[in-house]
Amino acid sequence: MLINIEGRLAYVGAPQPMPNRENRKVQKIVIEQKYDDRRMKTDYFAVFLYGDDIPEFWENYDQNNKPYKVKVTGKLSGRFDQETNRDHIMIRYRSVRWIYH
Repeated sequence: MLINIEGRLAYVGAPQPMPNRENRKVQKIVIEQKYDDRRMKTDYFAVFLYGDDIPEFWENYDQNNKPYKVKVTGKLSGRFDQETNRDHIMIRYRSVRWIYH
């Protein structure tokens, strides 16, 4: 399932080698999504970039003109762990659009 997340770039992790795959990297970013209605809580979404997706994601990012928002389309996947009674959900990057003033 593809989802869209639009918000402020709240956190950018450094690219790290994937466990047991030293030649492949992963980078985690976090998007903060606020709502106009103050009764709604702010949501934070972690999006993971893998391998060749990392340079592609940052390709149109302007260091001198920080974006107002970012819109990321990602693939939502996950599973339910019956032993711990927890969801394991992951959003994997598919496309990005930087929104500048």
